Amino acid sequence: RSGLVPVVVDLRTAPLTFQPAQDGKTYTSDFTVLVRFLDAQHQVIRKVSQHYDVRGPLEEIDRAKQGEVIFYRESELPPGVYTMESIVYDALSGNSSVRFSTVEVPKHEEARLRMSSLVLVKRGEKVQRPTEPRERRVDSPLLVNDVALSPNLGEPVSRAAKEVGFYFAIYPAPGGRSPDALIQLLNNGKPVAQIPMPVAQADASGRIQQLGRLPIAGLAPETYELRAIVKQGNEQVFRSTMLRIMD
Repeated sequence: RSGLVPVVVDLRTAPLTFQPAQDGKTYTSDFTVLVRFLDAQHQVIRKVSQHYDVRGPLEEIDRAKQGEVIFYRESELPPGVYTMESIVYDALSGNSSVRFSTVEVPKHEEARLRMSSLVLVKRGEKVQRPTEPRERRVDSPLLVNDVALSPNLGEPVSRAAKEVGFYFAIYPAPGGRSPDALIQLLNNGKPVAQIPMPVAQADASGRIQQLGRLPIAGLAPETYELRAIVKQGNEQVFRSTMLRIMD
């Protein structure tokens, strides 16, 4: 699905409003997550949203205030550069929070080597495989061997974790030789490490999902560039992402 953009918003519930309901036995919270994609002319091209009407026993209100909400949607965009607005609106207080980021959907040719974005992985969760074939989402971009990946959305990674996970997908040119993958770590543009990465088997659609781990215990607490390079014959593509290491 060329142009597929997974949308993830990770928010804590602590800043949201939770209040006792009129019955004196339950609590309520009412908020909305809205994500909009704007083109260079500031026109809204796509938007996805979810309204949350949260209710529960009043004795659990403190626990609810310490929760986490993961909003996930998928959108498809034509090639171009977009501004992505992620908005959380708290209806009970009237307050809102906005985050801006840039999304680039590159032009593509199905007959040439392609790859997805490179994503740092925050955690993985094993999911139960659906029994009905129509319920299976084997094409989900963040599902690898029945493990749903939660991406790191820019948070620094502690060296105490000893390693950090990363993920990307390769789309080889049809009929070509098997691709090679290389992982690089750079600091201020200078290579710190370079590691060949074995290439996994392609799935039925031809997609190759690459899930790996990078040791970080010996790295200084700085900001690095993690780069994945894929070669197939005379063609080469790469993607990179920033990795912040802290003590």
